[in-house]
This record gives sequence, structure tokens and C-alpha cells, in this order.
Amino acid sequence: MVLGVFNNVATNYDVMNDFMSAGMHRLWKRHLVNDMLRPFAGQKHIDVAGGTGDVAVRVARAILDAERAEGLRAAKAGAAPTSEKNKAKLGQVTVVDINAAMLAEGRRRAINDASLEDVCRSTYPVLRADEEGYAEGNAETLDGVPDESMDSYTIAFGMRNVPRRDLALAAAYRVLKPGGRFLCMEFSPHVWVSLGSKQPPYALPPITPSALAAAASNLPFVGPAAAAAANAAGAGSAANAKMVVPSSPTQAAELLATSVMQLGYDAYSFGVVPSLGAAVAGDAESYQYLVESIRRFPDATTFSEMVRAAGFVNVRVTPLTGGIVAVHSAIKL
Repeated sequence: MVLGVFNNVATNYDVMNDFMSAGMHRLWKRHLVNDMLRPFAGQKHIDVAGGTGDVAVRVARAILDAERAEGLRAAKAGAAPTSEKNKAKLGQVTVVDINAAMLAEGRRRAINDASLEDVCRSTYPVLRADEEGYAEGNAETLDGVPDESMDSYTIAFGMRNVPRRDLALAAAYRVLKPGGRFLCMEFSPHVWVSLGSKQPPYALPPITPSALAAAASNLPFVGPAAAAAANAAGAGSAANAKMVVPSSPTQAAELLATSVMQLGYDAYSFGVVPSLGAAVAGDAESYQYLVESIRRFPDATTFSEMVRAAGFVNVRVTPLTGGIVAVHSAIKL
């Protein structure tokens, strides 16, 4: 199913990302690379489920700039490094994806895009424009990637399509060097609007009428009058036994704001995205799958536990744009 979906969307995938996210995916990826990964000279990096190489190219460009700044590479595109000694110090980026069509599209761009000449087609490219740079492989095994060979690992909007995520996390841990960094950027099944509460993102339960009413009853400008509405909606029923009742006006406002944003998020995801897929790519069904796959992805707390179970430490979640996207980061000791 997944292979078929990405075969269908390969040539239009990045264009559709622009439409689906109103261009926000570019800002998210820039934040992932520039602000969180912060590539350095000589870095060995693997981008898994990297598709056409959008994130990998950003990482490769940043590594190239760092190496030029340190004098490891000549500033002129296509020039060799300053010495053979420096050659061994150069960084390398590898894209791995299970889908040959996505990789082929990435290689086509690497070969033909003039802006990628110094990144992909120089004497010693950071990201090779061939099957070595854009390698077909399974995220669950990463066959052919040596143990402890990578300084960093990214997977952007791809983990939700991996059937056995525990194996993918184990493979990530295996290929990273001690001290290596794991970064997973993924759409979240639930949004979160923070107004200053210390409550962890995504800790609230699914939004229900009773949850909304309970939240409203905690707001000073609504008052206790909403309590009757909460009872009428079944706030005390067994079905809502696990409902978190906000303990402060701030948390109540957060729940209400999150509820409104979640409704809009769901309406856009299921009502607009498939229609965009049909209009732009001629394929509503594949984009319907992509939306549904987001809702099946674990919440941040559950996925963080999976990352820890794989052996990683310093596991953190950084929500972006109201939690529509989250970056899950960790370190291998």
C-alpha cells in the first residue's frame, strides 16, 4: 500500500507539500536542519525515508558551507579540497528510501538542477547524485550501513509510514556513533496550543463536548454556569472517567483553543487535502491515505517511550506551529 502511494505521488510530492502546508514544510525543515541539527564540517549524516532528498540537500549544503568556512574545501564550486589530507575530513550525506520512484526523482534533480552542482556534482560531493548518495533501503534494517558510522540521523515525515517502528528505531540506534543525534520530524495526530501552562504537550485527552464544557466552566469570563452543560454532556460518565479537568484558567483557555484548532486541523486534513491531491496531482486516494496515516501515528508521549526503549537518552519533543508538527530528538550514548 505505502509503496503504491509514493509511486503515485513521487513527481508531485514536493509541490503537494507546498499546497498541503501552505509552504510551512519548508520552514519546518529549515528549523530542523539549521536550528536543531546544526550541521558541522566533516559530518556523516543519514536521512532515512528521505524521498527526493529535500532534507538531505539542506544538510549537505550546510555541511559544505561549514567545510568551506574551515578551509577544507575551496570556495569555487567543483574544485577539489585543498589537500588529500583534507579529503578524509569531508562530510557525507546519504539518502535512504524504500521507494525507487522517489529516489529516482531525487537523483534527477541532483543531476539536472544547476543550484546543486557544488553539493551533488563536485569532485568530492557531499551528497552524491547516484545510487550511493540516493540509496534504496528499508528503514527497519538499513542494510549496508555500517554500525556506528553516522554522526546524525534524520527522518522527516516518514516514520509514520514505517510498519515496524521499533525496528526502525533500533536500526537508527545501530548506525549512529556514540554521541550521535536522532531527529524525527513528524505530523502529530493532535495539536496543542500553549498559552504558558506547564502541562506537557499532547497530555490532554481526546476532545469531547464534556471536556469543552468543563474547560469553559474554569474560565473567569464564563463562570460556573457551564457546569450544567458539562453534566448534560456527560462529564461524569464512565466514558469520560479519564478526562483531564483543567486546574487553572490558563489550562482551560488552552483546552478551548486547542479544541478549536483541532477541529480546523481535522476539517482541513480530511476535507481539503484529498481535494488538493485530486486537483494538483490527480490522485485524491493517495493523499487521503497520507492524512489517515497521520492520525494513526502515536502521540508524543507514546512515541517518546518507544525512542527510550530503543536505548536513546535525552529524549525531547519540540512542537511546531501549534503542535501540528513535532520534532522528536534524542542522543545515543
